[in-house]
Amino acid sequence: KGLGSFLDRHAITLSGERLRTVFHEARELIRQRGGIDEADLLALTRPTQDRYWSVLGVTATSAGIEQAPLACARLRRGTSAEVREETATGSGPIAAIYRAIDRVTGLFPKAMDYQARSVSDIASHAQVMVVLAYEHKGDVRNFRGSGAATDILFASAQAYVDAVNQIEQWLIERQSRPAVTRAEAARAADPASGQPLPRPRQRTAPTDPEAP
Repeated sequence: KGLGSFLDRHAITLSGERLRTVFHEARELIRQRGGIDEADLLALTRPTQDRYWSVLGVTATSAGIEQAPLACARLRRGTSAEVREETATGSGPIAAIYRAIDRVTGLFPKAMDYQARSVSDIASHAQVMVVLAYEHKGDVRNFRGSGAATDILFASAQAYVDAVNQIEQWLIERQSRPAVTRAEAARAADPASGQPLPRPRQRTAPTDPEAP
C-alpha cells in the first residue's frame, strides 16, 4: 500500500518484474535500517544505470530580441562513453534546452507543468520539477522529474531528463509484457454482453508546445 501510494503521488509507472524488484529492495532497506523515506524510494525507482541519460552540460544564448534563443544540450547514455549533443531553438532558453534534449533522446514528450524555486543553504541553488505527458499506442501517462543545481538551466535539464528516463523505463516494461491470450481477454469481458469493458480515456491539459 505504501509503495503504491508513493508511485501514484510521483506519477511513476512500474510493472512486472521491475515492480517486484523495487518492492523486495525496499523491504530489504526497511529490514536493514528500520525504515525508508521518499529519497530512498526515488533512488530505487530510477531506471537502471546502464541505459539512463545524464546531463553533461547545457547552454542557451540569444542573439537579439527578435530572434529565438538557441540552446545546446550534451547528454551521456548510461555508464558508457556514448555522448550525444544537439542544438535547438525555443520560445525561451529553457524551452530551447528541452527541444535540444528531445532531439538527443528522440522521444518528444509534452511538457505539462514546470516549477522552480530557489533554495538558500550553504550555497544557493535551484530546485526544478517538471511533469511530462507521453503517449504510446493510445496510452497517455504523466511522468514527474526533478533536478537541483546552482544553475537553473542545468537544474531544468536534469528535471526534464529525469522524467525522460522514467518514460524510457515505462516503454521498456510495456515491450516486455507478455501478450494477452484469448482466454484472458474473455475473462476481462462483460459477462452480460461478452464484449470487453471500455477503458476510460485519459486526457491531458493543452499546453504551448514551445513552453517548458
